[in-house]
Amino acid sequence: AEEFVLLDVGGGTGNFTQMLLEEDQGTGKVRNKRGIVLEPFLEKSHVIDAPSLEFIRMGAEILKDDVGDSIELSWRRRYNACLMKEVVHHFDAKDRVGIFRGVCDDLKRNKSASVCNKMSVDPDILIITRPQRDIDYPFYSWEEVREVWAENQPSVEDIEDDLIRAGFGNVRHTMVPFECSCSINQWVGMVKGRLWSTFSHFSDDELEEASQLILRDFLKTKGGKKEVADDDDTVTFEERLLFVSGCS
Repeated sequence: AEEFVLLDVGGGTGNFTQMLLEEDQGTGKVRNKRGIVLEPFLEKSHVIDAPSLEFIRMGAEILKDDVGDSIELSWRRRYNACLMKEVVHHFDAKDRVGIFRGVCDDLKRNKSASVCNKMSVDPDILIITRPQRDIDYPFYSWEEVREVWAENQPSVEDIEDDLIRAGFGNVRHTMVPFECSCSINQWVGMVKGRLWSTFSHFSDDELEEASQLILRDFLKTKGGKKEVADDDDTVTFEERLLFVSGCS
């Protein structure tokens, strides 16, 4: 049976990686599925125990290095698909093409060395990220956070251009929107708790002030009849994910 080995860049605990590998397990022509999780902040106590996963405690920048005969980088000779989920915005802009090129070169070499995917035109890299500006999160009149978001989130056009410069072909993207809802108090708690790295650019005092602004703006949408939000006061917004793919 053919072997499918997925490199999950910034894969954290490996939970999502394992879920992907278990999807349709045992069906189709690919029966041996394994994952390599590349995670610089790897903590052994937090990762899942799965025989199909291999964890590498390194950052994505290692993908820029030449593999050569390196034993330490031998894992780069084994994967035939790459996932970058909600991680590409953490790459320095100057490093993106180099990281993508390293992945592209690995995929080309590994395909030619195995039967799996040989001569295939199927995408073998998938980047999941969010829009730079077209976001719908309930920030209301907190405009500063939108600017910080945009400054630290590469546009899909820049990502696609870098993939092409790195050697990928058939580069394209799709935006998938879906409705989300939670209590406004839960949302404010996530902001103050720095759910995303975006919020780490603000001090505690700034996040407290922004949270109060969000709450005031939310209550205005209720006709100004309430002064305090209850736990059952729900805010609804559209989550928008970008799926960018390419073929090595």
